[in-house]
Amino acid sequence: MSNLPEPSTKDFLKARESLITNFKRELYGDDWEQDSTDSLNIDPKYQYICGVLYPQETFLENEDADLAEIQIESEEDSENDNSRIDHDFSEAGADEDEENTESANIIDLSSQRRPSAFGLNFLLNPEDEIRVSYGFSTYSKEEGVWKRTRTFDQKTFIMQNGSKKEKLNEDLFLSLKVFKSGNQIIAAVSIYNNSKDETKIYYQAGLKIENINSHFLPIKNPLQSGYGENAEALDLLFRNKNSYSIGKGCASDWVEDHETKECKMIYSSFIPTYETKSITPEDIEGLSMDRFSDIEDKYSSERYLPLDDLVNDYEKWIKVQEEKKETLEEKFENVASKNIEGAKKCLERMKRGLGFLNEDENIEKCFRAMNFAMLLQMNRLNKLERKEKDEGLKVKSSEDDPEDLKESLESLSHKNLKGSWRPFQIAFILSILPEIVEPDKYKSFREEVDLIWFPTGGGKTEAYLGLIAFSVLWRRFEKPKNAGVSAIMRYTLRLLTSDQFRRSAALICALEFIRKEGILDLELGEDEISLGLWVGAAGSPNTHKRALDIIRGRDPTGKDRNGNYKFILHQCPWCKSKISNPLDYGYIPKPGTTGKAIIRCSDANCFFHQKLPVYLWEEAIFEEKPSLLLGTVDNFAKLSWKEEAINLIKNNDFDPPELVIQDELHLISGPLGTMVGLFENVLIKLMSFDKKTPKIIGASATLTFSDAQSKSLYRGRSSNIFPPQVIDWEDSFFAKEREIDEEPGRMYMGFFGSAKGSMIESSVTAATPLLQSPQDFLPITTNEVNRGDTSIFVSPGSSLKPGSSFTFYDGKEVLEFTIEDIKEIDQEIETEELKQFEIVLSEPFTKELPVSATLYPSPTKKEMSFDPYGTLVWYFNSKRELAYMSNQVQAMESALRRNAKTINKGKFGSITDGKLVRFSRKIKKIRELTGRRSQDEIESILDLLNVPWTQTFRSPTDPTKGIDILMATNMISVGVDIPRLGLMLMHGQPKTTAEYIQASSRVGRRHPGLVLAIYNHGKSKDRSVYEMFKNYHQSIYKYVETVSVTPFSSGARKKGLAAVFASLVLSFGKNINAPTFNQNEDEDRFLKSEEWILDSVLKSDPEEYDSVKKELEEIQERWKRFGQIEEWGKMGGRQADTRLFDPSSIIGDGAVFSAPTSMRNSDLDVEVNKNDGI
Repeated sequence: MSNLPEPSTKDFLKARESLITNFKRELYGDDWEQDSTDSLNIDPKYQYICGVLYPQETFLENEDADLAEIQIESEEDSENDNSRIDHDFSEAGADEDEENTESANIIDLSSQRRPSAFGLNFLLNPEDEIRVSYGFSTYSKEEGVWKRTRTFDQKTFIMQNGSKKEKLNEDLFLSLKVFKSGNQIIAAVSIYNNSKDETKIYYQAGLKIENINSHFLPIKNPLQSGYGENAEALDLLFRNKNSYSIGKGCASDWVEDHETKECKMIYSSFIPTYETKSITPEDIEGLSMDRFSDIEDKYSSERYLPLDDLVNDYEKWIKVQEEKKETLEEKFENVASKNIEGAKKCLERMKRGLGFLNEDENIEKCFRAMNFAMLLQMNRLNKLERKEKDEGLKVKSSEDDPEDLKESLESLSHKNLKGSWRPFQIAFILSILPEIVEPDKYKSFREEVDLIWFPTGGGKTEAYLGLIAFSVLWRRFEKPKNAGVSAIMRYTLRLLTSDQFRRSAALICALEFIRKEGILDLELGEDEISLGLWVGAAGSPNTHKRALDIIRGRDPTGKDRNGNYKFILHQCPWCKSKISNPLDYGYIPKPGTTGKAIIRCSDANCFFHQKLPVYLWEEAIFEEKPSLLLGTVDNFAKLSWKEEAINLIKNNDFDPPELVIQDELHLISGPLGTMVGLFENVLIKLMSFDKKTPKIIGASATLTFSDAQSKSLYRGRSSNIFPPQVIDWEDSFFAKEREIDEEPGRMYMGFFGSAKGSMIESSVTAATPLLQSPQDFLPITTNEVNRGDTSIFVSPGSSLKPGSSFTFYDGKEVLEFTIEDIKEIDQEIETEELKQFEIVLSEPFTKELPVSATLYPSPTKKEMSFDPYGTLVWYFNSKRELAYMSNQVQAMESALRRNAKTINKGKFGSITDGKLVRFSRKIKKIRELTGRRSQDEIESILDLLNVPWTQTFRSPTDPTKGIDILMATNMISVGVDIPRLGLMLMHGQPKTTAEYIQASSRVGRRHPGLVLAIYNHGKSKDRSVYEMFKNYHQSIYKYVETVSVTPFSSGARKKGLAAVFASLVLSFGKNINAPTFNQNEDEDRFLKSEEWILDSVLKSDPEEYDSVKKELEEIQERWKRFGQIEEWGKMGGRQADTRLFDPSSIIGDGAVFSAPTSMRNSDLDVEVNKNDGI
């Protein structure tokens, strides 16, 4: 399978369109505007789920309530703003139609589980004339099949206040409601089924409304998009994304003229689709790492000319934005001016950084070394393949000159390596560089939080890795003996941490190579530049002893079922040699010591054969204080429990860390963000020295313009977003929105399957056509084949060609045969699919085959174009929902078989005596990716996800078979970057838009992606997003919610304030082995700790100041009065009779306080107090 054919983008688009077409055909039917004579093999009420008008289930009154969907902000607003209306209006005030009070409420009928109505709400001018086209179908059974009868017609109306109702047939009515507000018309057109006869069902319903003499007016989208200045900035950026209608019981769509920005047609859509445009980084020629590192000194004074061009081009772009500002509406003037000032500030920071390179030789030398480190990291990480320890380097065959690259890397000359920066990456590094080299001079900038805001997959990681590399190099250059932790990278999930660990490990190896080899004559000290992975016992052993027990075979839990170590580092980051097998001797006892373990490369020729600069166990991390500390936010709860953790950050003999990277910042929200924000008081204090504070960098693909999150998290620090958005969302200079025909985007599709009753039924129904679509009609034998035969007869043979091969699985092994010739057999057949062919083989058949045995042709481009869609990523909003669905595998397979025998009858083979001669899609490999999985299980799943999908053999253990279904929760939202994935089913609308964007961005990285959202008809939010599908998706980043972080709220204080206070007391010098309050030594420590916390409260949440001050006084008083305390406390295991902390939430029984062992291990509001006499 290594030489699979590579389809073109056009092939992948065709495959994706096939999935969409099949989905709509199977669940909605033929387009309501197209007349077709196709017949069905089953009753349509069992096939079609949406676009169906059912008989009324209940009788309702007040027919005019359908206008209640439209709200005018106020009569005054309507007069002053003719282009905007809102959506949720309680009383529209239109005239009642006294003669038709028996009609049902359109809104209620459209909201039923089996809806009886649907419609569109829109806005236009008085006296506009509209043409309403409508259609629907009925089915009748004739000769064993159901045949379609389509109705299509049109009606015209002039927009005048009031209500009208037109009878379409004996059951269906068309309703027009018009309400004049100022100089605008609010209108609603609906079709409803007035029958209660259960046989009166209408399918493929549809509406199209055209404005004959004018155009529709934009409406205000009722979805919330920020508050205050944040909302104003978003309105400016997305001002060109207009909405013209809102659906009721359906989604709405429209056609807007690209030039005039006018809309003359709106229409209903029951399975809406919207392709979001890709926002991709701009490429500017010359921004190459090899040029900027210039190890051979080729460029000299011209080395940074491309950076000059970058800065100059950005300055010119800003001037264009200033000119564009003059053309904006007055209401956008202030926010546009503010945005332009933000861009100018960014420009000045870039210029300042570039000036340092041109003026300071030492800074410039470290900058060159940083580029060289990133160049080495990029080439070794991305261009080498995994190998055995005794093999030479294996360069990926896809590289232009693999032999030359291999020689360059093996010889360590590193000549002719290629690697480029994206403009925003190098611009970001330039802008932060002055704050690293002269923190005192640029203190105001250093104390701001800089946020990298770029779409998923845009390259944020490389931007902050480059900054880390420069920071480490500059620190060592300034003070060669200033070792210890230089930078901290934190993540919220183990999966994300392990993914970034690989990239970081390759970078650290490159930096250590530079140090050891003295590249560019840099003197970087004798201490190793190293990496520590601090993720807790779930990811790595905590101690040398546990690691040695695993290495020496005393602890079998440390190995997987194949006998490989479960340690997170499976291969050398420098040469890609495998080190996970015990026989690789990559994990060994440290020579010359007892009781310690180290990691080395298994290849004797590798630069890091003696030792890799990587530490995985906590004990080693505390001892070595690695240059880069990478960990999960949860682990920082240990600052309350372990003095070694305090000392790790405080660095004792060295300067403390000066750089903090918080990736996926949007996840630091809610209860987790609240606890992180509380403990951040300890971290920032430990990292502050000589009036210097750490530089904090955040990164996310989903942020808002509000700096409320950064102020709450980081002691009142304001934030800057990079790159700054200015006038248009489509263009930030560093990234631009691409047209669909230039670069295909991610296709979103919506499905509201309320007729199925439950979300499980709805999801299974929706998943069936998605799973079935990649399947094809494989050749089957039409005669018995005996050993020694040189020809066989098959039907069909279209996918078999002379010179190609096919395989057959006999239950034990896969056999492959080459085709010499193909002959068509002359015969009378019902369909082309049943045509027979004689296959002449190049060699005699070595097995006996029965009739109807399946043959598997060599994969074609057509088959491989379905590879991105062969693995269905099934996303759930909770583990509970996933658990319910994981029990439905048998139901899914039954649904697939029914689908193949009815809806897709004949597509996968002929039907004989009711049996399918062939088989439908077989679901053989289902995997779950959640926090319940161990690290090695996660790694195994990620490896499997890279296996291409092809039509399955009959063996469930077929090694060439990829995953059919991946069931996942929000764990997949970040850190999973599998380029081949192209299909996702979302089980309900995620809780936040940020999660929706992050999760759906896991598919469509390399190939055109497809995301199907299954909406829960029991949730009003799901219904709203469905009915405003296009409104929402065309401006999706506009609806990212503001993050809530409240570190000093009552619940947070109860859970963590005592722990934070005690941690600060430790940071001021208290001995953890002497937890009892000491009047002479601790009074000043208490005072300083209290002052630090209260200062944080004033900066981030002053309203809580009095409450926090009171509780701090109570904490101090309790500690002082407790008396003799035997120990500080343990995170687990046997506790002393009296202790300062206990991990449980119960205070008493000898514990002074409770303290969390994780940032998210209990609810913020839970605490139990026991009377202990204090």
